[in-house]
Amino acid sequence: DAVAAPFHPMARAVARARSMHQCALILRKVHRFRFCTRRLRLSGFLSGGAGSSAVTADAAVTASTDENELMAAAEQVVELEALLATSGNLLERVDAIKTELPAMRRALESARPRALKVLRDSLVMKDKASASAALHALDTLGVLEDRVSGEIARLISAAQTAIAEGFDPNKSVRVHPKNATDKPTMTRDGWLRIESMIRSLSSYCTQVIVLQSVLENAVDSSTHRPLIEKFNGGGRSIALAFFQNVSALLQDSMETMARARRRSALGELLHLFVLDFPRFKHLFIKIARDLDDVVSTIAVPLYAFANPVIEYSALEAFLIDATAPVQSAYIALSMERMADLINAYFATLSKSAGNDPLRHSAQTVALPSGSTAQRGVVDVDILKLVAQIGSDFLNSQDDVRMVLKTGTNVSVALKTVCLRSSDILKQSAASQTNNAAIVSLINSLGSLSSTTVAIYGALCEDGDEKESSHFGQQDSAN
Repeated sequence: DAVAAPFHPMARAVARARSMHQCALILRKVHRFRFCTRRLRLSGFLSGGAGSSAVTADAAVTASTDENELMAAAEQVVELEALLATSGNLLERVDAIKTELPAMRRALESARPRALKVLRDSLVMKDKASASAALHALDTLGVLEDRVSGEIARLISAAQTAIAEGFDPNKSVRVHPKNATDKPTMTRDGWLRIESMIRSLSSYCTQVIVLQSVLENAVDSSTHRPLIEKFNGGGRSIALAFFQNVSALLQDSMETMARARRRSALGELLHLFVLDFPRFKHLFIKIARDLDDVVSTIAVPLYAFANPVIEYSALEAFLIDATAPVQSAYIALSMERMADLINAYFATLSKSAGNDPLRHSAQTVALPSGSTAQRGVVDVDILKLVAQIGSDFLNSQDDVRMVLKTGTNVSVALKTVCLRSSDILKQSAASQTNNAAIVSLINSLGSLSSTTVAIYGALCEDGDEKESSHFGQQDSAN
């Protein structure tokens, strides 16, 4: 005892020092806990005043949306989560804060959904500042890649649903009356359904464009590198991949519609779009133009030298490629119409020679300038054929690939007319007849050839200039 007696005060002093150290750790954690919760309340992330000792569970719903406050709140949330994870049950032994811990933990769990909600709202509103703050907050919270990938998947799923509903002949759409006092009605009109689908797709695509733009311009606070590099090294465009998916979904739906039987509901829907294909195609071209306006609007003037989020030519190519099945049906219907007109014309010519076969179906027309044929009688069916050729060219002149397809139709139609005309003229020469039908045939051929040369001749002469367009470049590469 005499030997150990000097060490007892030392042991008690060490125990007191150890207790003081533990107390200092607890006080430091309590101080940081109080500081972080006060910062969260001041930023609006948590409800309750600075002197309030209660933390409500629905604090995330009433949180402020200011971008600076959101990023600061994310930093405090991360510190609080680390503090609670390393403290064990230590903070629960402090009477001053143990009543706040359960509600605080629930509030911390709502931090990530809160930041995601701010991101979604800002994308819809095209608010780049709020979107940047939300992305920085998600990055600080360590869930940027996961939540952004989930948001892209959600938009793709929403686009898939909109496309399925747009091409569902049994789906009804709400029609809002012009008079506000009247009740909305439901209708199964195919055009209204497609227009509703177009509006939805435009909204989803706009959100992805804004997201891509913000990711390219937002910089990580620790690495000072763009946030877009966190996704596949930044080598692949999120917007480009999204448009590829949407284009594939549209094309799949249209191919399914094109394979449907003619008398089925899908077949009738296809026939509706084919009959007015220019209107159908214009709806998708309008999306490309609207999205190109969005790209131009959100561009940062300071970085005007940078490449746009997505080129207009790529947008147009995706959407025109998606309409290829309906375009093919339109080309087939055009060829069918031409064949019917040719058959009707030569059926009239093949009538008995004793009567004038064109007396009920001929008109006197002036041929195009530069024509070697003389003014004379042209059959109505030939006039309809000429009108069909001109209509097809007007409907396809903004797409070189479609011009080539309609030109192939015209080539086949002209070959058929020439072959059957040759047979008629040979029969006429053998029988030594020269009636009004032969005169009309010659004038009809002159009108047909002159009109075709007037339409497609200029295109052939300016072929080099036409190939400078996007589709011309792509066809030349192919």
